[in-house]
Amino acid sequence: MAEQRPQLPSDLKREVRQRCGFGCVICGRPIYEYDHILGWAKVKRHLASEITLLCDNHHREKTAGFLPDEIVIKANQGPFNVQHGMTALHTLHYSGDQFLFKVGGIEFGGVVSCDAIRVDGEPILSARLEDGHFLLSLKVYDSSDDLILLIKDNELLLNARLWDIEVVGSRITLREGQGAVLFDVLFQPPSSLIVMRGRFLRKGAELLVARKYCVLLNNCLRLNMAIKNCSVGIDLGNGLPPSKGVCAVHIDGFPRYGWDREGAIRWVRSQVASLPQVTTAVDDLLNAGSLS
Repeated sequence: MAEQRPQLPSDLKREVRQRCGFGCVICGRPIYEYDHILGWAKVKRHLASEITLLCDNHHREKTAGFLPDEIVIKANQGPFNVQHGMTALHTLHYSGDQFLFKVGGIEFGGVVSCDAIRVDGEPILSARLEDGHFLLSLKVYDSSDDLILLIKDNELLLNARLWDIEVVGSRITLREGQGAVLFDVLFQPPSSLIVMRGRFLRKGAELLVARKYCVLLNNCLRLNMAIKNCSVGIDLGNGLPPSKGVCAVHIDGFPRYGWDREGAIRWVRSQVASLPQVTTAVDDLLNAGSLS
């Protein structure tokens, strides 16, 4: 009977991700697999220092014997993403004739082009149809207003200096610290994307995305709706308002800095106090970064 290999502990995997810069140590691709550098059959143990990240292509090459251990060991000592500060570009595959966004309890659908979320006229989450292919764009900023995840026309780029980036299947979770989820997104090619939870942060605006609703924390405004046939979904700030009839929600005049965030947090927690699992998930968001 073959020996059962124990699962990699989650804290060990996080240590490996952080050391390797959240991508293949050779090429930097952010879609990766965990690899025992010397082979599990030889070492039969899980030590973070003996495990690295490889993309599926380099992992297959190593397993088949086309990629020598010596090359992997050298790359592990100076990972591609650690040297560059960003992951290598990864192309997402989207197509079809309609795109569907799910953000908290809000659905954006039924259109060929849509800015689902904008701040001061800047598209934060959008998709457009061009030559029979959907081009997805997404910007995720951290608490310091630094760009940490960028998707521009289906090209995914991640900031390798974030505290943790976890990729499981087609789901990417960004964390600013222990128990501090910043963004959690599920990609569903060919024509949909789900923001499971997160915080859209930009220029002092903070849109909290929970499981079934969104809240503009700046003024404790809760949003829960279905949006269809609109070229703009949620438009925040003082950019040029979209033409009447094409924008679902336009919100301006909310405080940007110095507003009572602690009061807003207490209000959000009071809304979900009777739902323990939801409360824990919301706490993971509200504890992010220096805003705990």
